[in-house]
Amino acid sequence: MTTIEKMYAHLEDGGRIAIVLQSPIGEVANFFNQFTHYDVNILELWRDLIQQYGDDTIEVRYFMNEIWTESLEDMVTIGLFLLIDRQFRKYEGKIRQYFESHHKIAEGYRMMQDEILLVIKKT
Repeated sequence: MTTIEKMYAHLEDGGRIAIVLQSPIGEVANFFNQFTHYDVNILELWRDLIQQYGDDTIEVRYFMNEIWTESLEDMVTIGLFLLIDRQFRKYEGKIRQYFESHHKIAEGYRMMQDEILLVIKKT
């Protein structure tokens, strides 16, 4: 909330903050949870935003993206990027196995990414 408040303070009237959050369900969340713990309470954040800024200023949308690569190497690179912390490089072999067993398709590798878009409008 502190970061959101700082961003909000920079908005002009009618301006918006768009926050894209990885959904705690779906294929990317499953991948993430295989190697670490997912720890964003989206419902709590949504509630806090409504309390702070008002129900009429908050929009929530759910959408899906597809991550698709032709090569396993590219998918592993994306997986390491999604995990953010460099410490996960030591699990590169396990990440490779995970994608090979869970996300291989005829054309390469595919993972569906469920995301939540939180929009806060300054009135």
